[in-house]
Amino acid sequence: MRLIILAAGQGTRLLPLTKTMPKCMVELNGQPLIHRQIEVAKSLGVDDIIIVGGYRADHLPSNQARIVMNENYKTTNMVYSLFCAKSYFDCDFIVSYGDIAYSRRVFKKVLNSSISFGVVIDNDWLNYWKLRFEDPLSDAETLLLNKKREIIEIGQNSRNLSQIQSQYIGMTIFRGKAIDQLKAVYSIAQDANKKGLTPFNCSRDLKNLYMTDLLQGMITNGYRPNAIEIDGGWVEIDSPQDLVIAQKLSTNGRLD
Repeated sequence: MRLIILAAGQGTRLLPLTKTMPKCMVELNGQPLIHRQIEVAKSLGVDDIIIVGGYRADHLPSNQARIVMNENYKTTNMVYSLFCAKSYFDCDFIVSYGDIAYSRRVFKKVLNSSISFGVVIDNDWLNYWKLRFEDPLSDAETLLLNKKREIIEIGQNSRNLSQIQSQYIGMTIFRGKAIDQLKAVYSIAQDANKKGLTPFNCSRDLKNLYMTDLLQGMITNGYRPNAIEIDGGWVEIDSPQDLVIAQKLSTNGRLD
């Protein structure tokens, strides 16, 4: 198993903390986010770690992981960063956003799952979002499941709680055939881009696709991910307020 951490972005919403360092190096209770991820992964036997860097990549822990560069980090987004590491799609891998932290039990649940294509979702999302946002629906996106606990919709705008059964935390696992499916769907997106179309009928072009755009594209093309369901055990650091909240939650045992 390999861990690919997407950490190329500039993290402008965390300024001034990110003025001289990438967002993944912001400290949560004295430890950089990416160091937390690496520590959790290695404690559970995942030593093969790739970091896709861009902004201030000189700060990334190159002694603990291999660094792949997204040289176009200023004008691209998550999916572009992921495919900068395409040469490392030669074994099963977990993809993680660089601005999250999670407990060992969350990562262990992902590792112990037997599914080939899994997306980690938090069923306790609303309580967490209420801490982070005055209006939780201002940030939450759609996520719908069928009776098999497969995700059938993800990442769309919503103003209705009935369309939000859970929330994506920024972690996905690809095993075996799911890796081929991932590459095939990205190839479809590239073909659309060559024709001057936006991939998957979304509003963003190929270079600026979010991971949820790609996941929805896979769903649309018949590849439904299984939900790996958790109840808390993680935090996201996207703003100074997020950091304050995460510090309190981690002190209270959320990441244990």
